Amino acid sequence: MAKDPASIGNALQSLPIGDMLCDLAVSIGKAQQRLDALSIQALKEASTTEIDLTDVQGRQIRASLLELGFIPTFYSFKEATIDLTVSLSMHAEEETSMGMSANLDLSTD
Repeated sequence: MAKDPASIGNALQSLPIGDMLCDLAVSIGKAQQRLDALSIQALKEASTTEIDLTDVQGRQIRASLLELGFIPTFYSFKEATIDLTVSLSMHAEEETSMGMSANLDLSTD
């Protein structure tokens, strides 16, 4: 079955690009929440993990990693890209058939 250019255009219009963009945005939001939760967890751990140190005057002090300046990184998405490859092909086919039949009877009855 042959396809005309209009049907190819209709096929392109039926691509769910809006849905793909929406899914990408929702996925980025969920991923950002997970990254934030991990960073907050690391921040909590840094505030409760304490180590014993000796200061320059020889005194023993106890300080958390957060007090010592260890701050976890908070990552954020700045850009997202969708690479979309569309492959279109058009095939036209025409079939012609012809038939012929002959019957020759050469009997001499």
